[in-house]
Amino acid sequence: MLLLSNYNKMTNKTQPIQSNRALEILVVEDKEEHILSAKKLLAMHNTYIAKTYSEAIKKLRKHDVHFDAVLSDLFFPYGEDCACYDDRNKPEALGYALSLYAARRDVPIIALITDGNHHASPICATFDSFDEDTAGSSESIARPYLSRPIIKINNSLFAMFDIRDCKPIRFNENAEIVGENYGYENGVKNWVDVLDSMLNPEKQIKPRPM
Repeated sequence: MLLLSNYNKMTNKTQPIQSNRALEILVVEDKEEHILSAKKLLAMHNTYIAKTYSEAIKKLRKHDVHFDAVLSDLFFPYGEDCACYDDRNKPEALGYALSLYAARRDVPIIALITDGNHHASPICATFDSFDEDTAGSSESIARPYLSRPIIKINNSLFAMFDIRDCKPIRFNENAEIVGENYGYENGVKNWVDVLDSMLNPEKQIKPRPM
């Protein structure tokens, strides 16, 4: 059974995992530029990549690795083992289902990060409904630029981000990551910013400029 509640920084000041060691991280992403940014930004950790829902589920079911964090895209293909054979390589909004499965496996930290926004997709617009009750209140946890509440699901902490919630970064002509003054056009996902926000939920960072 999955139990959901708001994470309250006033009653739970403990971190779910120790951040002073290399973490076991599963990144679920199908776009090559975001996979490359994950490999570069999370190089200090043991990072595993899954490009499909099926591949991610198989990695989570393995007993040789207990993941500290799952950082996932919102849209990606189901991949093999999908009963809908014709659509198995079509990106779908599978991030929600994967997050619930990760919580069922007691992964301490789970975060969705999408490069979509609420103008482009109804499923991306659902992120906004999680903000309206807590944004600006004492129960909100400060995100890098936006206040995104952390939700506790069983023993897991879960939050959702779009790419604009993080400090903007991109690759230069030498495939090096640069930022922060380049805006979000042609940007890549700032996975380490998301991880830092989840590991340090009480960190206060300035609001995102409008």
